[in-house]
Amino acid sequence: MSPAQGSSTFRARLLFALKFAFAALMLLLVMRTLPWRDEVTLVQPAGKRVLVGTLLGDWKSDAVRFEFDARVERASLPAEWQAQLAQSRTVELQRSAEVGWNPSVPRVFRSVELAGLGLALGLLCLGVVMQTTRWWRLLAALGCPTGWFNALRLGLYGLFFNLIVPGQAGGDVVKALLVAREHPERRAAAAVSVLIDRFVGLLILVLLCAIVIVLEGDRFAPVRNLVLITLCAGVMAAILYANPSVRRTVNLEHRLRRMPMSRSLLQIDKAFLVYSERPFELLLAGLLSVCVHACVAMSVFVLGRAFGDTTASLMQYFAISSVGNIASALPITPGGWGVGEAVYQYLFELVGADGTIGVAVSITYKLLFGLIGMSGGIFLLLPGGRRQISELRQVPVRS
Repeated sequence: MSPAQGSSTFRARLLFALKFAFAALMLLLVMRTLPWRDEVTLVQPAGKRVLVGTLLGDWKSDAVRFEFDARVERASLPAEWQAQLAQSRTVELQRSAEVGWNPSVPRVFRSVELAGLGLALGLLCLGVVMQTTRWWRLLAALGCPTGWFNALRLGLYGLFFNLIVPGQAGGDVVKALLVAREHPERRAAAAVSVLIDRFVGLLILVLLCAIVIVLEGDRFAPVRNLVLITLCAGVMAAILYANPSVRRTVNLEHRLRRMPMSRSLLQIDKAFLVYSERPFELLLAGLLSVCVHACVAMSVFVLGRAFGDTTASLMQYFAISSVGNIASALPITPGGWGVGEAVYQYLFELVGADGTIGVAVSITYKLLFGLIGMSGGIFLLLPGGRRQISELRQVPVRS
């Protein structure tokens, strides 16, 4: 290894270590804001009080019994509660504008409905099927046809390597290298299909998010402008890049020829332009992306209900899952850990739901997606899979 390569490897490892440390810090900060004991919220003329204790019964219902912590001053409680405590150690609570309760983090995870987890996993698997179909079509549009099952296999490789190489890009790199190896005569085009697939999916995600946020009125006002600006920037970038007049004005092809690895860059540029000449394929990719994100939003909705949330509507779950996944896709922390949990907690509380459930949904969603990614490891155990991975090192970096 040359000194330059060693320095590059060191910087990459240092950057990953910093991202990992930041993710751990974010998770720690989020967890510190969550209740680790059951809580009752009492609104009195003097202000709002939070009382610690133990919820008895089904905390998801509108009536529970609550055992107060021994340190609570009973004299400061409402008279009807004091009367009940004189006869037993618990009081009966009815959910109202003055009285509410929040379960602890351990209780939220213990009381999750397993049927909801299974349904959420099924919806995510359906989303992966839709995503595979989208990439399969995009590959064919570039003259790199492959079987649908092969596209699924390569996609699962990508999900698996997202677990091994934490982050959103590690799996995409492996996926691009493998598909490029299968099309040596159109290596750059095959690899760029992965980038286009990611870009189309993200652009449609932002578009759906913007539509839902606008329809929700002022409910998501704190994040509305940021989402709309991101959408406008993405659309304008795509339009300007494909516009012939703009390309001639900046003399883009000439500039690409003067850059390092010019041949590869020109092939990638040509592959990008192929899609601009095939609006039907882009429209189909957009429709499949809507199906993918609908499956994800429904999965998050089912998880929320499985954990006990009854406040946020399905429309609001579309916005929550969209903003949360956009934030998790940013290369700030490995796999979006920490950032995603903070965003989900904030958005759940923004719509009046329990932030603890928001964090539980975010964590469980990532674990379920990781479970799907682990299925890619099954293919690696097969002789063909081991051979493909061993040949990754032989894929040329230059075309």
